[in-house]
Formats: sequence, structure tokens, C-alpha cells
Amino acid sequence: MTDSNRGPTGSTLLLFLTLLLPAGAATQQEVRDTFHLPEVVVTANRMATPQARIPQSVTTLHGDDLRARGVHFLMDALREVPGVQVVRTGSLGASTSVFLRGGNSNFVKVLLDGAPLNEPGGRFDFGSLTLENVERIEVVRGPSSVLYGSDAVAGVIQIFTRQGRSAPSISASLQSGTLGAFSGEAATRGAWERVDYSLSLGRTETGGIYPVNSEFAALVASGRVAVRPDDRSRLTLALRIQDSQYRFPTNSSGEVTDSNQFTFDDGVTISLEGTRLLTEALEGQLHLRVAQGERGFQNDPDSPADSMGFGFAGRRLSTTVRRGMDARLVWRGERGSVVGGSDWEVEQERRLARTASNFGEGVDISADSFEGDRWNGALYLQGTLDGPAGSIWNAGFRTDRNEVFGSFLTTQAGVVLPLGQNRRIRASVGSAFKAPTFSHQFANSPFEVGNPDLKPEESVAWEVGADAGFLDNRVVVGSSWFRQDFTNLIQYAFVGADLPSYFNEERARAAGVESSLTFRGPGGSELGVDHSWLDTRLVVDELQGEQAGEAANAASDRRLLRRPTHQVGVRARTPLPGKASLGLSATRVGDRADMDFRSWPAERVVLDAYTLLDVDLQLPLPSPWDSSSREQTPLLLTLRGENLADTEFESVVGFPGVGRRFLVGLRWNP
Repeated sequence: MTDSNRGPTGSTLLLFLTLLLPAGAATQQEVRDTFHLPEVVVTANRMATPQARIPQSVTTLHGDDLRARGVHFLMDALREVPGVQVVRTGSLGASTSVFLRGGNSNFVKVLLDGAPLNEPGGRFDFGSLTLENVERIEVVRGPSSVLYGSDAVAGVIQIFTRQGRSAPSISASLQSGTLGAFSGEAATRGAWERVDYSLSLGRTETGGIYPVNSEFAALVASGRVAVRPDDRSRLTLALRIQDSQYRFPTNSSGEVTDSNQFTFDDGVTISLEGTRLLTEALEGQLHLRVAQGERGFQNDPDSPADSMGFGFAGRRLSTTVRRGMDARLVWRGERGSVVGGSDWEVEQERRLARTASNFGEGVDISADSFEGDRWNGALYLQGTLDGPAGSIWNAGFRTDRNEVFGSFLTTQAGVVLPLGQNRRIRASVGSAFKAPTFSHQFANSPFEVGNPDLKPEESVAWEVGADAGFLDNRVVVGSSWFRQDFTNLIQYAFVGADLPSYFNEERARAAGVESSLTFRGPGGSELGVDHSWLDTRLVVDELQGEQAGEAANAASDRRLLRRPTHQVGVRARTPLPGKASLGLSATRVGDRADMDFRSWPAERVVLDAYTLLDVDLQLPLPSPWDSSSREQTPLLLTLRGENLADTEFESVVGFPGVGRRFLVGLRWNP
């Protein structure tokens, strides 16, 4: 496939138009009011809602399926979601960003059982997040600030901890492979009477792609306990504790220069939610949450003689805390539903940094620190109404009051229109915002000075989509067009000592089409193909005169960094004798623009397109006891190969991607 900056292909447009045609004789099943999708989604409306009633694009990934295929990192699971681009700077466990529909990497809100994992200001590192005790992952594409406030500009990724649903049981898994990979998990879960629970402890270790100082290790403990005091009440506590460390030998340009520097990412997330059915239609919910993280970097001198070069040694520690409370009412009626509530959150961050450097005149010790906090209060309301001819209407608003930047209003609306037999069109529009980081506001160092007058970054987005099922939903096709306009984007510019170095200066836009085809064959076989076309641009039309001409010429052939114009995914799975199964996935990532910092000044370059091919094999093994009455064999052998073609590629200039590797695992899940 050859990339270009042209619009979506003719086949994509033809697919979109085909969905709107009459159903004809494609299938003889009974006409349904809405397009049939079995998934129930929580994130889009903050209540369990059939996906067919949701106007936004939503993808759900299931933890058991991912683990059975040998997928261990969340970032590898997200590669399968249309519109998502995953960018990792180096080896396994390295800093990893996610770009959703062309938005910045800090425009995605990440939630764990309703608790935000992002640092204040939106940043989140996906590199160390593993899938132990994860039940499912919901990815909502499009602005979601009405329900989730700051950071939910391009979408929301919510991770749900496993529930206990049956008799108490114990499970375990081991996985090992090339590059020194090892992971293990021990878990227990179950339910009886009015209590259900899940508990898990996991350990991950791996080497890396560099010859020295390239290891990653993580220890994760997670759990969920739900208690039902009576038939109308429920109390749920979820907890996750993570301790991870990534060792890396590279500098910011990807050159191998250091033998002992490392980063660490430790965190504790607690979510406590209580619900009470007040009437047959009205439910009260109270959600308390705490997310605390300690993240940093350490680089000690490699030897007593290591005293030359800029920044040869240093340590940085950032401690962030987000505490929140969300009180809401949920009303469910025969023709619609409404959720409304009040959200209160306090964010705190403390940063300490110490650097030693030598420019030939002796060792210079410098220190940088700041401490800040801010509160944010919000009121929100969102409703869904069943309209005429089976239509479903959705609208909502939210008003935020922030201690630093004042009041902010976001809105969204959407509609789903059934077109007869398992077909629908849908449309949505919404606005969103992202608060500045604490560094943007409070930093105070020679090269970085905060600006307390910054405004939030904003966006307005539109989406129009269509979905259709044929042959009793054995063939499902879908396509979505979207556009996002970003304003008040925060940029860094050094203008002098003691002067603010951050400004609301730029505007940008991202538009694209996401299309998918799923075919479910006999015996449980399945084939899926998805294609994303994306066009991103800086907007320079507000500049005047000669400045506008220069900026337009510079930006005329530029896309936003690290976002490919085309991305294609192919997923296939087929059952084999003896309850075994074989899976194959291929991902084609088109060329992307990036900045090469190995030269000064940094040079704009284009990274080549690449294709990754993965395969997995699931083999149930005989057990020492009779499992004929069980729904699945307790012992499962998983074989997985990643990047089978050993493709050489770069997600970021100077940082090679991981080559071919193999993993073998054993899961015991009685």
C-alpha cells in the first residue's frame, strides 16, 4: 500500500454509501428497530447501554480473549482499535503515547474503574500498563468532556477490573519468551450470596533490544470486592497497586550513551462506589476515587571518572495526587434515561529535580522544584430519549469551575436513526477541553517558566457514521467520518529569563474516515478488516501578511507529528480440532512525519511505513481430572509470535521498534 495525503479511497466511500441502501433480500430475518450489537457499554453514558443506542464510535476489548492470545501489555491491545496510533520510544516498557483520531497524546482520558490515571494536564504513559485482572477495555472515540471533564478531548479509554461471577476458584498463568521475557499471575475470584470478588498478583520481567541497560520489571496487585447489603444497594471497592522500572541506555536522540539510567512509575488507584435504588426508575450513585503516582528518572555517574558532558547525572521525582467525588442520579424510563450529577476533584503535584553537569569549568549542580494544587467543581446532565420511527436522541452539557482558569462549558448531542433491518446511521457533535499541566502554570527554572494566565486547550468535533448487518449479522460493516478542530493549543517558546515560556498560540484540525468489515464464518471462524484514513493540519489562516505566507508555505505539506495518513488492520481467527484455535493479525502503519533531534536545529523527516505480523495458537491440554462437564478446558497452552517478518521500523526517529520475538504461556483457569 502506498500512502498519500489524498482523501479516503473510493472503496471506502462506496462502502459508506452502501450501508444506506435498502436491505432488499440480503436476509430473511425479522426487521428490528435498531442495528443489533450485543455489546453493552458503560463509558459512553455512565450507565450500562446497548452499543446500538450510542451515537459515538465505541470498541470493546475483552481481557480473557487478550490473555488467551498471549497479549500482555495494554498498548499491544490498543493497536487493534481503529483510529488509535501507538508510539513507543524504544524497547519493551519504554515511554508510550497513544494518539486518538489525530489528537495530541495528552487528549485521551484514561480511567480505571472510573478513577482517572492521567497526570494533571492529561499525560499518561501506556508503556508499563499490563493486563492482569482486567475484565474489559472500552474505547470511546470522540469528545467526552460532558461526562468526564478535562483531558477527554479525543476520547476515553476505560479499564474495568474483573468481577467474580461464579463459585470461588483459583487461577494461574506463566509466560516466557525471547528477549528475556517472563510474566506470571496468580488470581482468585468468585461469588456467593451477596458478595463477589477478584484478587490478582502479577510479575513481569523482560530484557530489551539494546545490548546494555535495557530491562523492564513490574509488580502489580489488583482487586475488586462488591457487597450487596440488600436487593436495592451495592458497594464496590476496586484497588490497583503498581511498581515498575524501565532501564534504558539512550539519550533523547536514541543514541546509546549510558549504562545505568532508569525511569520508575509507581501508582496506587482506589475506587469506591455505592449505589442505591431509590425508586423503580431512580438510582443514586456516589463515587469516591484516589489516584496517586510517583514517577521519575534517575541517572547516577557511571563511574568516578564520569564528570564530563551536559547533564551526566541527575534525578527527577514527580508526585501527583488526584482525589475526587462524583455524586449522581440515574433515571431510567420506558422511553429514555437521564444521568446528572456533581463532580469535585482536587489535583496536587510536587516536582523535585537535581542535575549535575560540566562544561569544562567544573561540575555545576542545579536544582528545580515546584509544588502546586488546584480544585475543579462541575455540574453535568446528559439524557437519552426514544424519538419517532425508532430514533434515539442524545444530548448533554457540563459546566466546570476551575480554581485557576475559571468557568468552562462543554456540550454534546447525538442521534441514532434505524434504517430497517439491522442498519443504522448515527451522528454526534460535541466540545471538550484540557486543562494546562502544572508545569505549564507553575514551572520556574532557567529554561521553563510557567504561565498562570493560560487558557484550557479546546476542541469541537463532529462525527457521522453508518453500520449494517447482513446474513443474520454474519457480515457486519461500518464506517465513520469525523472532524476535530483544536484551538488554544499550548506551545513552548523561550523568550527570555523570568518570562513565561508557554502560550496559547496554535490551532489544528484532524479529519478522517474509519471503516471496518467483519465476517463470521461457520464453526466460529472470523475475519475482520479495518482501515483508518487521517488528515491532520496546523491552521495558519489567522496570521497576516508576510508572516501568514511563510507559515502557510511551511505547513502546506505538513501533517501533525507521528500520526499516519493510513492505517490498516487485518484480524483472522479459526477454530481447530480439540477446541484449539489459531489467530493471525497484520497491521500496516503508513508513513508519518517526525522531528529528528540528532541534528541542530532539529530536522523534519518522514518515517517509512511498516507492517507488523503477529500469530497466536491456543491449545487446550488434557487435565488430570475429568473436565467434560466444564465449559472450557482448565489448562491452556498459548504460543505467540510477534513481528514474524522481523520488520525494521521506527515509531520515533532514532528509536528502533522491537523485532521478532516468541512467547509461550500456560494458563490454568478452572
